[in-house]
Amino acid sequence: IGKLPVFVKRGAPILTQSLVQSTAEKHDGVLSVHVWFSAEGTTCLYEDDGDTDAHKNGEWSSRMIQFDCPNNSLKFGKQEGSYASDFQKIRVIWHGFEDRKVARVSVNRTKPEPVAEQFGWLSPLPQFDPVGTSGPAYESLTYQVEFDNSADEFELTWESELL
Repeated sequence: IGKLPVFVKRGAPILTQSLVQSTAEKHDGVLSVHVWFSAEGTTCLYEDDGDTDAHKNGEWSSRMIQFDCPNNSLKFGKQEGSYASDFQKIRVIWHGFEDRKVARVSVNRTKPEPVAEQFGWLSPLPQFDPVGTSGPAYESLTYQVEFDNSADEFELTWESELL
């Protein structure tokens, strides 16, 4: 029982934001896009105000995000709808690159520097241990970049190097 299994559609980018307790609370403005080595997949980001029925009158937005690891590409479709995104920044987090590193990245005519960081989905629960043995927190090496969001269509590309 040392790890919590997480099941996701193969290749689908996983979108996360900072923790909020309700839609009334604002997140930190950063959309995290988690992608995995040797995968391909598509996901859709949908946003509205989360509070009113304004989405029924067109106050919403959506954008497709397509990950193509074999071609070192992450494409962000043009934002559709009239709702302005709440995310000012996008952070891409590459998982599963055990034998290589993300060396160079290009997006929106910029070249953000990838940073290697340990990443864990869950923190240990120090006051709760149902089986009597606490295990260490599970973390893995990731590579991350952060850049400004844009409502326009754009593509992030990268080069990797074997370790």
